[in-house]
Amino acid sequence: MNAEQLIGKLMSYYNVFSMHELSSKIGISQPAISKWKNNNSILAIKKKCRELGIYDEIFGNLNKIIDIASEVNQAAKEINEVDIDETTLLLFKEAYQKAKNSDNIKGLRVYLMDFDQQIKPIDTITLNDFKNILDETLKNSKKN
Repeated sequence: MNAEQLIGKLMSYYNVFSMHELSSKIGISQPAISKWKNNNSILAIKKKCRELGIYDEIFGNLNKIIDIASEVNQAAKEINEVDIDETTLLLFKEAYQKAKNSDNIKGLRVYLMDFDQQIKPIDTITLNDFKNILDETLKNSKKN
């Protein structure tokens, strides 16, 4: 968000329609507000909002977006730390692409979420066998 948009939020907050009216409400000169706008002085606007006690009202949503983005980035880092071998990762990617192409991502997700952990592990399986299993599962989930 730039200074002009923030000044617009301030005007909306104070229910005023001109920079002159805004300057009266927040106790600074109109040229100072014009300077904020022309120089894109976001830090000066933040400082004034803190002084006025309206920082959260003007910047609250921006901070929430930044916090959410930070949480998403942290989650992505944690996901990348999952110990998964390259072959399995490639198979997941291929299964995802097939589900996406057949417009059945939900079916793949349901299958993965319902994966029975009680299944006996298979000692060896070929890549083609695994692909066939995934293809069959996607077909079956598409039918449902």
